[in-house]
Order: sequence, then structure tokens, then C-alpha cells
Amino acid sequence: MDDLEARKVLKVFGMQVTDFMGRRRELTEQAATAILGQDRQTLTQLLATLMTETSELHRRWLEVTNLVLQEEREAYSEMARLLEQAGQTERTLPEV
Repeated sequence: MDDLEARKVLKVFGMQVTDFMGRRRELTEQAATAILGQDRQTLTQLLATLMTETSELHRRWLEVTNLVLQEEREAYSEMARLLEQAGQTERTLPEV
């Protein structure tokens, strides 16, 4: 993934997190009102909405996590390659 695409993924995730935080508070307040009013149908709908939005947030989180893990894998591969090169260079240097 190139830098521009990675920034886009991270920006979308950040916006989704902050949107989710506000939406969660809103849905929680509505659910509390539905409980007080013994409105089971509304409560069920609110909880279903919250579950759907939580699942979408989780999907985005996994996308970010996979991005980070891919970058780590590439970094470790590069470090291993460089260490191997350094070891080969050391063996070819004349002793003083």
C-alpha cells in the first residue's frame, strides 16, 4: 500500500471512530429512554443499529491493523536482509 492510500485508510478510520463515539452515546441515551418507556421494539432496533455500527468499526479497525502488520513484516524482512548483507560484508573484509 502506498503512503497516500495508507493515509486515507487511517483518516477514514479516525473519522469513523469519532463519529462512532458520538453515535454510541446517542444510541445509549435513546436505549435508556426506550427501557424506561418499556418500548421493546425501539430498544431492539437501537441495539441492532449499535451492533451493526460496532461491526463496521471493527471491520475498519482490522483494515488498519492489517496495514500496520504488513508494514511490520516488510520492516522485519528489510532488517533481516540488511543484517545478512552486513554479515556477508564482515566475512569479506580483510583482517588487520
